[in-house]
Amino acid sequence: MYMKNHESKNALMMVRDFLLCEMSLLGQAQQKEKGKKWEVSLDSNQTRLGEPYFKFYNAFTYRKATKVARISFLEPRYVIHRGYPFHFKLDAVQKHALMKFLTAPAKGLFPDSFTNWQAALVTYNVQNIDYQFRQWYDFDANELRKARGRMRFALLIDLPMPNYLLLR
Repeated sequence: MYMKNHESKNALMMVRDFLLCEMSLLGQAQQKEKGKKWEVSLDSNQTRLGEPYFKFYNAFTYRKATKVARISFLEPRYVIHRGYPFHFKLDAVQKHALMKFLTAPAKGLFPDSFTNWQAALVTYNVQNIDYQFRQWYDFDANELRKARGRMRFALLIDLPMPNYLLLR
């Protein structure tokens, strides 16, 4: 099938938008002195299995982003998906902005004592773990209690935050 140049660009933009937008907004990391902002989000694909991670977009909103860095909750490491063309690695300024954002007080429904790191852990668990419980056990309370011990994807609220300045 023949496509005009602008049609193929639009098709590529639609694919890019679809691949970039599976997320739930956590907040924006920013560098105040230069006015730059980056979005930090969670993967909200509830059927995805694998290592838990969050996303750092190279723009202040995923709609403006052209690339995304998937960063592990468990260690300072990128989660790379094979065949995914839109990943990038954070530079030193972005790493500092990310660390500052994650240690800042959380806003919204979270207690005043929560940091954005703790809010990210809770949000990840609510979006991913709770969905799996409902799917697998149909709200049976006894089965839910048994399943909690077998789940390997729940993140503890006191999980220490890795030093993301060490991302390579």
